[in-house]
Order: sequence, then C-alpha cells, then structure tokens
Amino acid sequence: VRHAEPGEFTRRAFLNGKVDLVETEALADLVNAETEAQRRFAVQNAEGAQSELYLNWRRRLIHARAMIEAEIDFSDEDDVPGSVADTVWSDVRAMIDEIERHVQGFRAAEIIRDGFEVVILGAPNAGKSSLFNALARREAAIVTEEPGTTRDLLEVVLDLEGMRVRVTDTAGLRETPGRIEAIGIERARSKAGT
Repeated sequence: VRHAEPGEFTRRAFLNGKVDLVETEALADLVNAETEAQRRFAVQNAEGAQSELYLNWRRRLIHARAMIEAEIDFSDEDDVPGSVADTVWSDVRAMIDEIERHVQGFRAAEIIRDGFEVVILGAPNAGKSSLFNALARREAAIVTEEPGTTRDLLEVVLDLEGMRVRVTDTAGLRETPGRIEAIGIERARSKAGT
C-alpha cells in the first residue's frame, strides 16, 4: 500500500480518456485558485464547455474536408450535387471568425487566471510603503522618514473583488552611494521593466 502521488488520479483519468486536457488544466486551476473569479473560471472550464466548443470545430473541419474531397473525387459523377465549395468556405470563414473571437478572450482569461501585477515606483519617502501597507491592510513594510528604508522587493497578493492582484513595494528611485540600496533600486527598475 502506498500514498497516491500528487495529481496521480487526474493523470489516470486523463490517460484513460475520462477527462480531456482542457478539463485536466481546469482542475489544476481550481486547486491553485486564490480568488472567487479564478474558482468560477476553473469550474466553468472543468464542466466541459471549452472542450465541447473545440470538438465542434473539429467536427466541422472534418466535415468540410470530407465534402471537398468528395467533390474532387466524384466531380464527374452525375449523382453528386453541385459545387459544395461555397457552403464549405462559408462555414470555414465562420469558424475562423469564431476562433479569432475565442482567442481574443484568452487575454481576459489570462487576467483572471494570473491576475494583475502592480509595481509601486517613485522617489524615496513619497509614500510607497505607506500605500503598500494600506493595500495590504497590515504593516507589511517598514515606514520611516529616513530615505532608503525599503531595499528589498516586498510583495503581497490581494483579492480585490474576486481578482488576484500582486502588489510590489520597491526601493525609492534615486542616485545613491550605498551598494545595498543601489541593488534594491536596480531590482525595482527590473521588476517594473524600466
């Protein structure tokens, strides 16, 4: 007798065709969900709506291919209806539009899944750490009147109305002779992508 490995039952269900890849990923998203929006999104995907959409597109593409092949193979036969190309290409164009709209929705899904990243940048003693503490609703960062108090990146993950938001407090941006503070400033710039 042994303990199951993490994800073992899901892997077995996937390998045995009980769940598909989309449902498997949705289960992982549900387990890792930190906010209500993430949970709702994961449950929606786990229920198979995405999988059904993808299967529908697959069926339509297979049908389109079969119709075009039949027209090519049997074009000289009298019992084959006229050109199906217009109908097939009309459906293919409709699918392309559907897929493009679906892909555009990925950005919104990505935001729900990964959340927002907020980096607080500014001059020393501008109130960055005070704002950070107010957002965190606790004393997560040390606040003093001395410039250069914050040197390391401080992060807190918030649930703002169901959305995951990672807020990062950073060192104040200035020229400094101190090596440690300079490293903190460089990390702040790197985190913000500036």
